[in-house]
Amino acid sequence: MHELNLSGTFLTTEFFGELASYRHTTSLDLSSTNLRDDNLSALQDLQSLEVLVLSQTEISSRLAEFLPSLKKLKSLVLESTRIDQGLLWAMPFLPDLRFLNIANTQVNSVRGIARASELRHLDVRGNSIGDSEIESILNLQHLEFLNVCDTDFSERGIECLNKGSAAKVTWTPPTIASD
Repeated sequence: MHELNLSGTFLTTEFFGELASYRHTTSLDLSSTNLRDDNLSALQDLQSLEVLVLSQTEISSRLAEFLPSLKKLKSLVLESTRIDQGLLWAMPFLPDLRFLNIANTQVNSVRGIARASELRHLDVRGNSIGDSEIESILNLQHLEFLNVCDTDFSERGIECLNKGSAAKVTWTPPTIASD
């Protein structure tokens, strides 16, 4: 089996114990499941994984402990999880990572991400990051798409990103409430 989509499924303790038997799986979707930090060690045996979707789970940056074993990972979706910028320091261990979605997490800095040199798509929408992160983002030489909607970037910051990067930048200007 190369693709395993268990999105929205209640996963038993037995399943996590047997996950190693799926070691040839290249795509695993565990989004909207009961995955928690204490189940993460089950992922380290899945060394063929290229796509990992863990959005809307209860995981935290403890995932960084297990990412180095997933060297073939190309796509990582962590939207609406409890991760923070600590996870981004594991990026050097993911040399083939091309797609990263960390939208609506607790990330407030992307400095560690600069080491993900092959990154093409970065979604940081809904996080408390802003202009202080411009340099780190501009260091991503291969970036093609950047979603910074609902972040703290200023219009000037967005101009810097547009001028300094070949990436298509998606941004929504803040709305001003009228009295």
